[in-house]
Amino acid sequence: MLSYHIGLRENFDDMKQNVVTFIDQDVPKCGLGRRGSLHPSVGNGPTNVQLSCSSYIYIPYCVDEEGVARTADTSGLLPSSSQSDSQHCGNELRKRFKKVLQDIQIATRKHYKEFFLKQLRKSREKLKGEELKVELEQLRGMIDEDPRLFTAEIILNLLLSYRDIQDYQSMIELVDKLPDHQQMQKPPIQMWYAFALNRRNCPGDKDKALAIMEEQLKQQENQVPDFLCLCGRIYKDKYVESDYSDNDSRDKAIRWYREGFQVQPNEYAGINLATLLVISGKTFAASSELRHIGMTLNTLIGRKGNLEAQQDYWVV
Repeated sequence: MLSYHIGLRENFDDMKQNVVTFIDQDVPKCGLGRRGSLHPSVGNGPTNVQLSCSSYIYIPYCVDEEGVARTADTSGLLPSSSQSDSQHCGNELRKRFKKVLQDIQIATRKHYKEFFLKQLRKSREKLKGEELKVELEQLRGMIDEDPRLFTAEIILNLLLSYRDIQDYQSMIELVDKLPDHQQMQKPPIQMWYAFALNRRNCPGDKDKALAIMEEQLKQQENQVPDFLCLCGRIYKDKYVESDYSDNDSRDKAIRWYREGFQVQPNEYAGINLATLLVISGKTFAASSELRHIGMTLNTLIGRKGNLEAQQDYWVV
């Protein structure tokens, strides 16, 4: 009858994890030792119940003299018994059961996350444009229905998927739905949120994006090229949109691109920095900084091999 009911539960997709608790009648009052653990000679061998539950989480228990249910030792009785099972020998059954449920919850969350990310990768590989947007909305609906999917990794991958189809409005809406949630406050998510605000470019978006990024950059661990150069990009866009009259934004863009280039020399930061320096009136003949940037960029490009074979925008 037990096997029948377990089989019925497994017939449902969401009921694959089953825990069987069994009171061991062969161990009257548990036979506790001095340290409260069960005597190692519990039981005389595997019972029919133990053998039939070898593929499930099986927790035999008995009741001590104080009426407390305690787990019994199953080590050596079943091939599936693990060392961790014997470590719980003599513990209160409620504590052991609580630990099992916590482990199942963690494993289930990991399974759902991996399944979701697999579906998302397939969608990004097969679909483009409007078709991908429709699919992303369906996947996003899964997050709304199942809180187990609400993780920073999944949110970040959704943001990147929306970015690939230039759907900045959906990027913003995704974060704005729960802006104060702990997962939404992760630095990479905040960076792409600011990126989307800058690209959407509604009134006030750029100032909000700058406030987000400058707050993030107060933390030493966030002072990396991606973060620094995004600040530079936002200020550069403000300068361009002012018809090249907002010199304050130009100078701030120079500052942030310079910091990004100093932290880790790269083509993106170096080309933007050099361009803005020239626009501000610097020349290669008179500026040692411009000459240094030029030599560094030549070295970086040379490491990539034959220039004629390069396709990357920032190289060619």
